[in-house]
Amino acid sequence: MCPRPLLAVLLWFATGPVFAHPPPSFLVSADAPYQDNELPGLTRLYHAAGDVTFLAHLGDLKSGTSSCGDDAYAAVRDMFRGLSLPMVFSPGDNDWTDCRRLVAGDFDPNERLATLRRVMFGDPAVLRLNALHVRRPPALAEQYPELFWFRYGHVLFINWHVVGSDNNRLSDDPAALAEYQARSAANAALTDAALKGFKGYLRAVVIMTHAGLALGQHLPPRGFRPAHRLLTEVLARTRAPVLLIHGDDHVYRTDQPWAGRPDGDRLWRLALPGHPAVAGVKVSFTQDKRAPFHFDYRDAAPSPAASVNRRTSKPRRPG
Repeated sequence: MCPRPLLAVLLWFATGPVFAHPPPSFLVSADAPYQDNELPGLTRLYHAAGDVTFLAHLGDLKSGTSSCGDDAYAAVRDMFRGLSLPMVFSPGDNDWTDCRRLVAGDFDPNERLATLRRVMFGDPAVLRLNALHVRRPPALAEQYPELFWFRYGHVLFINWHVVGSDNNRLSDDPAALAEYQARSAANAALTDAALKGFKGYLRAVVIMTHAGLALGQHLPPRGFRPAHRLLTEVLARTRAPVLLIHGDDHVYRTDQPWAGRPDGDRLWRLALPGHPAVAGVKVSFTQDKRAPFHFDYRDAAPSPAASVNRRTSKPRRPG
């Protein structure tokens, strides 16, 4: 006869994997601050995150019509530097591609992207990513510091750089087209390295980026098609649930946009709130295979304007 304590242990191993430590939880936001008076609210949101492993901001540190001067980057950089937790950051289109707009200062987008990379990633004390033991493919590390992956327990995190405005794919602009093609190849190299570098059981894969990727469209805009192929590859090469988190839509939404497609039932999406809301979402993990992720909407300062962005329909982009 098997003793009851031993039987309990055997049943524990039979019902699922044993985790070395609990999976992480994290707070993620995007598309704020669009105005100077939103920065204090975003700061409060991060400071009130509670017991989380890290924070994340998925792009658009400013509006698309405000100046892309260095001061816009410096204000958020200084706020990031004042936090205590690691900060995952992925740029948005307002932060560099849309800087070519006359109203935003008529900047060279590639020069603004280089500046943004230097401001956010040049000093390790700004984002504190070393605490997450992030990894970058050696060939990408210098040119693409925003592309990295890390593991926490049995969860794999991959940070892509895909932005709105069709991902800077401008067929009539050779410089923009070359940048888009090179960055798309870099996202692919990062993803391959992450999937090869993570050994053993995978509880989940979390991919973070700015653009919504038009996941509901079978034929998305050309700028997002490489990312669609990468998502398909991640689903094919893993058996874990995959969560894509993005900003850009300014509407809080959780769904399974590829349900019914091959492997699509394992893909979940979290679309983040954004301006005029200053809000974020705390993400944690469950033991329920049908709903492996838990989402907790967090307002920096609840207001009627913030509640508007909980609609399920997509509003007109604020810019």
